[in-house]
Amino acid sequence: TVTAASAAGYGFANWGDAITGAANPGTVTVNGPRNIVANYSGCTYSLASQSANFTEGGGTGSVTVTPSPASCAWAAVSNNPWIQITSGGSHQGTKTVDYRVLPNVDSQRTGTITMAQTTFTVNQAAATAPIMGARVLPASYTAGKEVNVSMGIVTGQTAITYTVEDQPPL
Repeated sequence: TVTAASAAGYGFANWGDAITGAANPGTVTVNGPRNIVANYSGCTYSLASQSANFTEGGGTGSVTVTPSPASCAWAAVSNNPWIQITSGGSHQGTKTVDYRVLPNVDSQRTGTITMAQTTFTVNQAAATAPIMGARVLPASYTAGKEVNVSMGIVTGQTAITYTVEDQPPL
C-alpha cells in the first residue's frame, strides 16, 4: 500500500505506471521492479454561491465548497465577530460550511467568510425597530401631580405625559 501526500496548495490527482486510478492510498503488488508515479495538481476551489443576504434578525446559512482535485485541504474563517462558523475547522474535499449571523441593532452591514482562499460575502439589513430610552422629569414627583417622561427614539423625539398615582394601574 502506498499513500500519496501533497504539499500545501496541491492535491493528489491520480496514480501512474504501476498503480492506476485515483484511490489514495493505492495498492501495488511488488514482484519485480516497479515505477510508481503520483500525479498532483494545483488546488482550485469553487463555492456553491458567492453571497447571502439576511434580515436584521440574522439567522443561519450554509455554503458548499468544492475543491479540485478533491483531495485539497482548506479552512473556513469568519472575518467578522457577528458571523460565526458553526461547522468550523479545517476540511478536505467537498464540504458544507454552516454559519450563523447574529441580529443587527445598527445600520446595514457587510461581512465576509474566507473559505478555501475564496471570499464569501454576507449582507445584513439595518435594524428597523427604533431603539428607545426614557427619562423622567423632575427627578422626584408627588402622587396626583403630572410628570413628564421624555423618550428619545432613533428616528425622532416625542414626549409623553403621565400622572403619578399612589398605586400603579391594573
